[in-house]
This record gives sequence, structure tokens and C-alpha cells, in this order.
Amino acid sequence: MSLVEKLFGSFSDRELKKINPIAKQVLALEEKYAAMPDADLQAQTAVFKQQLADGKTLDDILPDRYCCCELLYANSTGSYVLSKSILFLFMILIPAR
Repeated sequence: MSLVEKLFGSFSDRELKKINPIAKQVLALEEKYAAMPDADLQAQTAVFKQQLADGKTLDDILPDRYCCCELLYANSTGSYVLSKSILFLFMILIPAR
């Protein structure tokens, strides 16, 4: 490990520092959205569109959008992988910005 990596961390460490707060937000929203029936989760699309029209950015509503989509997927397929897939998804999304 080089001196620079010791001082600033590796690339992976820096990326995880960006991703972890977002992942924690998604996990915190899980209970709120898990209590909603599928119809209400689907109705969130209109809410998100209105938030965008009101000036929020995609990054602002990312945790809510991701949580809703993941729960709809889990409800329709019976495959629940929210906590496992969050970090993977954000590792893909964040560097692309």
C-alpha cells in the first residue's frame, strides 16, 4: 500500500464512502414503502414526477425511487434482495456520473 493510499484510501474505499450514505437512506425507507400495497407503490411514480417538476434532482429522489422499484420487484417475483443489491447498484451508478 502506497503512502497516498494510506492517506486518502484506495479508489474502492473512496467510492464506498460515497455509496454507503445512500444505501443507508434506502434501508431506512424500506419500512415505509414495505407497508404500502403494490398500487400505492406504483402511484409513487406520479409523486416522483411531481417532485422533479418542483425542482428536485434525480439524485435527490434516488433512495425513494430505488426502494419503491426494488420492493415492487420483490412483491412481483417473490425474490427479496434489497440489502444485497443496493451496494452493487450504486457501485454501477455513482462512477457513471
